[in-house]
Amino acid sequence: MNTLNRYFRGLIFDRVSEKKGYAIYAAAIHSFIGGDKQRYILAFVPSHLAIKSSAKLRELPWKNLQMRLCPKHTYNTKQQEWVLNHKLENLTLTVKDRNKHHTTYIVDTGEFEALLLHNPKNKSMYQYPQHINIHWAIDQFNTSFTYTGITDPLEYTSIPVDTIPLPRNLSSELNYELV
Repeated sequence: MNTLNRYFRGLIFDRVSEKKGYAIYAAAIHSFIGGDKQRYILAFVPSHLAIKSSAKLRELPWKNLQMRLCPKHTYNTKQQEWVLNHKLENLTLTVKDRNKHHTTYIVDTGEFEALLLHNPKNKSMYQYPQHINIHWAIDQFNTSFTYTGITDPLEYTSIPVDTIPLPRNLSSELNYELV
């Protein structure tokens, strides 16, 4: 969690919607994709903990963080400049599970799991390699990170001590119904 907070430290997230007991905070980032697509970073915060209307990621008690490519103006938030900082720690992600919809990775530190959605046109559950680095996973903009609660929340400024752990299938549930 702390790792991802550092990756996105310069962005301001705006509360844009509510879904299944979670407030969704979005940051639209500048990209060279063009057309009608926009890159978004979405933070899912339990509704009862979503107090701020705008905040930096480290200030939000997020449980799920997604990098998504969506139609422009999906969320009403201004576009921001952001470049992936390759000087930050480069964690290795290893496959935990594969199915026809996504590949799930575990991270070395044990603080979160990563889920990469498959492109349905490829029709293969082996679209992603066995090991990837976090930089590459973030840059796909088809990625979801879920805090696992394994690391002591007291180490992080964004997680209150009384937060209830999420069910393991939260990442899949939020991904398929979001867009």
